[in-house]
Amino acid sequence: MDTNLWDLCFLGIVSPQADFLKGLPVYNKSNFSRFHADSVCKASNRRPSVYLPTREFPSEQIIVTEKTNILLRYLHQQWDKKVKKIPFLASKIPNFSGNLGLINSDVNY
Repeated sequence: MDTNLWDLCFLGIVSPQADFLKGLPVYNKSNFSRFHADSVCKASNRRPSVYLPTREFPSEQIIVTEKTNILLRYLHQQWDKKVKKIPFLASKIPNFSGNLGLINSDVNY
């Protein structure tokens, strides 16, 4: 008998739930004329590809997370820019060091 599972599905003999497959382009057997199951098996025996970097970075470069909140850091940067634009304001603030002492880099938040 020359009937395969696809033919039985499309004829509705195997299961009525397979009716949704009727209009798909898979219906045409010639779509799979160049498919060989042996080539798929050979490909699965290979080792998976591994990313090899093209450049080496120094080991001193360590990723460190910031201890301060992103929003707070942004607001302080904007404040510093604003204060630096107005020189007389910077001169009136005691101990002005650019960050107004609002963020202490020695303290872990």
